[in-house]
Amino acid sequence: MMERDRTQQNRRRFLLLGVGTVVSAAALLLVLFYCVPRREAVDLRPYVTVGRDASGEPNASIDRDALLKTLHLPTSAEDPRAAERLADVRAISNMSVYLSYTGGSETMRVSVQADTDTLKRYGIGFSALSWDQEMRGYVAGSSDSAANASVEPETAEPTEAPQNGALLRSLVDADGNGYNLRAVCELVQEHRDRALRSLFGDAECKFEKLHVIFSVNDERTQNCYQAVYRAQIEIEGEKAGDPQYFTVFAHNLTLTENGVVAASAAVGTYRNEANAKKAPYGNATVLSGGGMKVVGKRAFDQNGFVQFPDSPTSYRMANGVYWSPTYDALDEDQIWKLTAVEGHSMANLLRYARKEIYARYYAGFDERTEREFYEHYNSFSWYREMVPDRTADMTETERNNVRLLREIQSFIEK
Repeated sequence: MMERDRTQQNRRRFLLLGVGTVVSAAALLLVLFYCVPRREAVDLRPYVTVGRDASGEPNASIDRDALLKTLHLPTSAEDPRAAERLADVRAISNMSVYLSYTGGSETMRVSVQADTDTLKRYGIGFSALSWDQEMRGYVAGSSDSAANASVEPETAEPTEAPQNGALLRSLVDADGNGYNLRAVCELVQEHRDRALRSLFGDAECKFEKLHVIFSVNDERTQNCYQAVYRAQIEIEGEKAGDPQYFTVFAHNLTLTENGVVAASAAVGTYRNEANAKKAPYGNATVLSGGGMKVVGKRAFDQNGFVQFPDSPTSYRMANGVYWSPTYDALDEDQIWKLTAVEGHSMANLLRYARKEIYARYYAGFDERTEREFYEHYNSFSWYREMVPDRTADMTETERNNVRLLREIQSFIEK
């Protein structure tokens, strides 16, 4: 009797243990199902920018780094060899975007090519790989940092860069990008200072750059960059004597192997401004303003940031911060490629490029003394003035960009 009771008790224990195990497993499955994060299909549209390149042709770029960050995967900056070791990172890095025409003149059909089989194995899927998208702003031609975008069935004709050692016939290349004129500006300023010492000795004087002219003589195959100045002695803040006019001529501008422009220089002095602005030889084509203005090129992208050549338009990153070319380290050639556009000189664009670094940290602009920046940035929804601002959080890279932009701006203005 006692043995029968023990057997029944053991059966009940095993039954309860089995039921408990099943309930626990079911509860664990419910927890895993509802609590463990799952990857949803990614919308690729925010990561693709569609616009026109310098030649006016449709182009596109895909921001792989922002996509990698959204997927919590390492970027090339964080891990240079990530694409070699990780199949999902490699599949994202090899994605490409193509464009085709639609019925609308400002709308393109976007098609993204990706290794979807590999990405599916890692739980990564996309809501769509093809869609219609409106063109907004300027998108540079394809490069190592942008997608290999192409337009079907039409493609832009390639342009040839001038040969090293050849005389320049314009201060912009075939794509509408400026040349690196640092060496020319330094040469001009050196001869300007010599001219001031020759005219006024050690006397205090004020000078102003009146004009820049670039002229080309087809018969002599010569070119000349002219910087025209007016200077006058000042005694205790009061002007004394007549103003003096002089022009610094930078002759034979030539593209060197390192991509900068070299020249030789001379100075001429004149009685009036009109004579100072004359071309140094007859039958020359004079390009007023230095030939640095490109018609039809936009100054800013869709978010109001300065559009640098060879760079995609700005976008909002996964962390909520806006990326623009001034977010990463600018190099000097990249800055010199900027040109004057309708309504903005090159120097003014450099000024905006500096101000946008502060604007991205929500620095305020005085409505009276900085009205153009106040109105510009307040017209975009991403900008909101914060008090106090967060400019103390600027990175060293951004501070270096501010210094470099200001330096090159001073070359252009002086």
